[in-house]
Formats: sequence, C-alpha cells, structure tokens
Amino acid sequence: MQLQDLLDSTYSHHGMGNGQFNCWGLVRAGLHGLFGKPLLPEFGAVHPDDKGALTTAWVSISSVFEECSAEIAAMACCFEGDVLVHVGLVIERRGQLWILHTAEGAGPLQTPLRHAGLMAQRVRYYRYVGVTA
Repeated sequence: MQLQDLLDSTYSHHGMGNGQFNCWGLVRAGLHGLFGKPLLPEFGAVHPDDKGALTTAWVSISSVFEECSAEIAAMACCFEGDVLVHVGLVIERRGQLWILHTAEGAGPLQTPLRHAGLMAQRVRYYRYVGVTA
C-alpha cells in the first residue's frame, strides 16, 4: 500500500477497505499498510456518528497504544471532553508532520500538524506498542 492509495479513497460510513474508508478504517489501513502494524479490529458495527460507541471501541484496544508526542505512525485521537470524536494518522510529507484523516463530504484530508488543534477540543497522540499483559 502507498499513501496515494489512501488519498485516492472515498469516504464511507462503514468503510474498512477496497478504497472506501471511515476515519477509523483509514487509520486501521494506514497503520497496517504503510507502517506494518497488525491489522486492528474493524469495529464495523460502529457508526461514525455514534461517538459513544467510537469511544468504547477505542477504550477496548487502547492498551496496545501508549500516549506520545506527535510522531510518524502515531494515531491522532480527537476528543471533545472525554469523548473520542475523530481519528487520524500522523504521516510525514515534505519533511513535516501532517494528519491524514477522512470525513464525510470531504473524503481524505491532510491537515498540517500545526492545525491539529482546529480538529477538536483536544488532540492526543498514541503510538502502537503491541499487546500488553
């Protein structure tokens, strides 16, 4: 997989592949295809507008991540209070960090890291560290 494959995709509420992704599906595919991380659960039954279910899904796998500063291959988690509202993936483009994400009506987007604060009340970054005991 190449970055361009993700950029050429379209947004789909339950998209987990085949050129169609929601925000979780795009991060899941990017972590696996671009950075060689294990393929994370789909959470296909979670509708992107159900932020409570999205938060619950995140909590269920958060033990395989650790909080970090923004770095390549980190997941960017956008929170409103304690509710996860959106996710993206930190990538490098032209020597700078960007957040790759996708949204309904817009499709894939690349947001400069310096603008991450505009995406949500709070953005936190998490690196994949594998299974914890």
